[in-house]
Amino acid sequence: MPAYNGSSFIAAAIESILNQTYTDFELIFVDDGSKDNTKEVIEQYIEIARRIKLIESNHGEICQALNTGKVSLCKIFPTKVISKVHTRTPQV
Repeated sequence: MPAYNGSSFIAAAIESILNQTYTDFELIFVDDGSKDNTKEVIEQYIEIARRIKLIESNHGEICQALNTGKVSLCKIFPTKVISKVHTRTPQV
């Protein structure tokens, strides 16, 4: 999730995500050079939830922040994930 100067709402976003019933995920933030305390708020949640990660980046455009996150994921998961959709033909 890209973040830039979002300290006023980032805690609510994190709480909303952590309160979901699905828990098998990792939440990765890319702080795009925030000038407020966005990074500090995220770091407080990192201390209590190990599945939250923070990547720091210099301020750019949102595409740069998203690409920074994507490149980091490719280093962690270097293989492609291919999913199959299984369909069933209805029985008449």
